[in-house]
Amino acid sequence: MFVNVKSCQRIELQEKEIKSKKVSSNDILIVRSSGSDSKVGLPALVPQIVETISFNGFLIKITTNLQKMDP
Repeated sequence: MFVNVKSCQRIELQEKEIKSKKVSSNDILIVRSSGSDSKVGLPALVPQIVETISFNGFLIKITTNLQKMDP
């Protein structure tokens, strides 16, 4: 499953928030909490992105090391 970047909402963040919540290409996002128990734990791979995007508190981010992993 891939993150649908086109469905992301636009918000303004402070620089500190951008540093801590920034998502990069090939990061893995996992659902931490949801209104539906069946969605908790679902992973999604972030595709190649060209703009800055961030994740919210309902998700866990795993940053991949492409030298050790091939997504």
